[in-house]
Amino acid sequence: MDIKKATGRHEAFSHAKLSASLRRAGVPGHQVEQVSSAIERGLEPGITSTDIFRSALRHLVKEDLDTAVSYGLRRAVNSLGPEGFIFEQYVEALLRAYGYKTERNVIMQGMCVDHEIDVLAKKDHIHYLIEAKYRNSPGIKTHIDVVMYADARRNDIAPYQEKNEKEKARHIMWLITNTKFTRKSIQYAECRDLLLTGWNYPKEDNLQDLIRKKKAYPVTVLPSLSRAGRKVFVEKGMLLAQDILPYTEEQIQGFGLSVQEARSIYREVHELLKK
Repeated sequence: MDIKKATGRHEAFSHAKLSASLRRAGVPGHQVEQVSSAIERGLEPGITSTDIFRSALRHLVKEDLDTAVSYGLRRAVNSLGPEGFIFEQYVEALLRAYGYKTERNVIMQGMCVDHEIDVLAKKDHIHYLIEAKYRNSPGIKTHIDVVMYADARRNDIAPYQEKNEKEKARHIMWLITNTKFTRKSIQYAECRDLLLTGWNYPKEDNLQDLIRKKKAYPVTVLPSLSRAGRKVFVEKGMLLAQDILPYTEEQIQGFGLSVQEARSIYREVHELLKK
């Protein structure tokens, strides 16, 4: 049976690939086989990779919300868009969870010109110049030209700021993205001492690791959250599932959500963030 990928390309359904994606999300072995087999039995002509993802997510939600959230995390991060500034806000919230002092959309003077920095993060006498690069098209990678541009900006900003700032801090460029990096972009960053954080890179403390360790899940990870509900929370600056935790069901409903959606979101947030 052929399936249609999000890129528009068609390929044969692979039981092994689906199983591998479930295992990477931490799904226990017995559930991997149950879910993969159930989806394979339900394949129909015209099915898409999104259909398969949603079907797998429904199966997992019934068994264990934590596992379901882990499986859906990448799509949840990608669903923060389509505007990149929402990803910038999310990156700032994530960094704050790790104790960074942050400012967003900061203008910093360089030796030659001034620069707008997506997020300026400060910690341990280091100022991190954050480039938050968001892509909402599947399969896109961050290429070397993006990394080289970030390096050029750092080379203009750092000498000026380290000479003129009262704090006398080091300045490090840090590129954070929801995509993967090409091999050459990684090679260049390692040579030029730039920090890269993306999907599955580096091997430890990559984007998904940082999210999971602090449970700094985007609100879009909640299975019951509708598109309209997502818009409501984003407009209120509530980008993390943690931001909903202090609210009662009635207060969540007061944001304009239905009784059922508010009840489900309340339950999912408390189950997901339980101590």
